[in-house]
Amino acid sequence: AKIITMAHCVDLAVECDYTFYGKLTDFLSREDTVILDTEYTDNVKVIFRIKGENKQNIDAKITDLSNGRVSSTVISENFCEFWKFFRKKIKGFQIFCRIYN
Repeated sequence: AKIITMAHCVDLAVECDYTFYGKLTDFLSREDTVILDTEYTDNVKVIFRIKGENKQNIDAKITDLSNGRVSSTVISENFCEFWKFFRKKIKGFQIFCRIYN
């Protein structure tokens, strides 16, 4: 058996145009988030998970980054296993690692 860390998590959705999508994913990759799904239609809908304590901060940053054009919508809130991915380069290869908080 292993010990896992449970945290109050919030799943959020952000719908944006394709021009803002790159900025959004770059921003989310630098924050304590996990992207769960991306839906591509006439716009892009990104669904991601954050710790509940970070919701207001992430909302404010997304609104600021988009100059008020984009905001997030809460999809669900629950207690779940929370992890963060980080990138590590080893001999020219980009490795994605999962660490538990």
